[in-house]
Amino acid sequence: MNSLLKTIAAAIGRSLNQSRHLFRAPGSRRGFTLIETLVAFMILSIALVVVLQLFSGSMKSLKISNDYERGIFHAKEKMESVLLSKRLAPGEFSGDFGDGYQWRIDISAGEKITDRDTPTPVTLFNIIVSVAWQRLGRDRNYRLKTQTLAVWSDHGPSFN
Repeated sequence: MNSLLKTIAAAIGRSLNQSRHLFRAPGSRRGFTLIETLVAFMILSIALVVVLQLFSGSMKSLKISNDYERGIFHAKEKMESVLLSKRLAPGEFSGDFGDGYQWRIDISAGEKITDRDTPTPVTLFNIIVSVAWQRLGRDRNYRLKTQTLAVWSDHGPSFN
């Protein structure tokens, strides 16, 4: 009985050893089979596609970020030109920077402030500066809002 068990165990061991090399050529125990090579190539191909898509997405995000950075720069530039004006008038002003970015300034008057100490009455103005552009088929914009005190002017400033 003991020798029968040993014979069965040896037969099972041989069949397990043979099943490990099922896809290998007979008598060959080195190298990779065609199926193993194809599977490895497919895994590498999928990984390469994923990496390239991530790279492409990051480049697109970088371009959008640069566009917003330029839009913010333009908006700050226009806001500073408004705030440097000593005299303001309510109205809407618009123009183009010449690089695909358009600007719009909306100035509305709030309450007039008169004080015994100030010889000229000043007005609280609400200022909105908007910069718009189009990139990748979508409209994009950036907006700044602030308030300032200035002297009312009937003929208005020029922001070009």
